[in-house]
Amino acid sequence: MGCLFQHGLGADYQQCLEIFPESLSFGFACLDCRAHGASDYGDVRHLSLATFAADLVQVIEQQMEPPIVLGGISMGASLSLRIAATRPDLVRALILARPAWALKAAPPNMQPNLLVGELLTRHSANEARQIFSGTETYSQLQRSSPDNLASLLSFFDRPDALEFGHVLCSISNDGPEIDELLLHNWQTPTLVLSTPDDHVHPVELADELAERLNARPVVSLPAKHNNKSRYVQEFKQHLTDFLDTHSS
Repeated sequence: MGCLFQHGLGADYQQCLEIFPESLSFGFACLDCRAHGASDYGDVRHLSLATFAADLVQVIEQQMEPPIVLGGISMGASLSLRIAATRPDLVRALILARPAWALKAAPPNMQPNLLVGELLTRHSANEARQIFSGTETYSQLQRSSPDNLASLLSFFDRPDALEFGHVLCSISNDGPEIDELLLHNWQTPTLVLSTPDDHVHPVELADELAERLNARPVVSLPAKHNNKSRYVQEFKQHLTDFLDTHSS
């Protein structure tokens, strides 16, 4: 039995290594999505959640032994849900950590990413940062969701800031494109995790998914900005408990 666990928008495989339990006795993999980490962009016209999910399906079919445990953080959670809904034969159990999408495209909580993407495609990185720092979005995140703000600010420092701005726009306006009928009578064991003070990954969205997937109660992790070590520790423990239960 293996596990494929995916990173969020703008991150890479190291985000997954940070929270994945070291003590598990089975294989664990994480793929850098296109335009992320060590992966190149490929054809920018094809950068979408659907393309990222198709890449993961290819990895599962060609390099793993399905059914596997599939999961991810934020964008990775959306990709995992799409695959579990459309290819249930590949998925033994599902982990949705801090989801940023339910079923609809361009959810309001993705607007900060879209704003940063639009600024990066229209201005130099330094100019874009200055403009962003004067917006109400910046002020709101500074007050209520500092972890989200830190992630967004890191995009201005990327050497490929202009190109990645286009990725932010495309993915923020995208959605998992899952037919609600596929979620009826959901049978896949599912763990949903959320954190407070997280504008891009609202608790209400995690609750909505858990309700649809019969996965309640949602596991609440500590906010990273309050105590990151405790966030990582509890994340690892909940993954360990879930994976131990669904490893065979």
